[in-house]
Amino acid sequence: MSSNFSPRFLSRDGLRARGIEYSNVHLLRLEKKGSFPKRIRLGENKVAWAENEIDQWMLQKMETR
Repeated sequence: MSSNFSPRFLSRDGLRARGIEYSNVHLLRLEKKGSFPKRIRLGENKVAWAENEIDQWMLQKMETR
């Protein structure tokens, strides 16, 4: 990573705002299969996803349609 990289995280609400309205169980299945970016544990009860990984996943979905 470059020193200019400023990571941003998306919560479940952030995913929903981007149109990704999957249930938690479905997200876990996709993550386990490697079909969706893996969550990042930020705390004991808090998870998020790297915004740049979600953006890349969305672009890949658009390219394969």
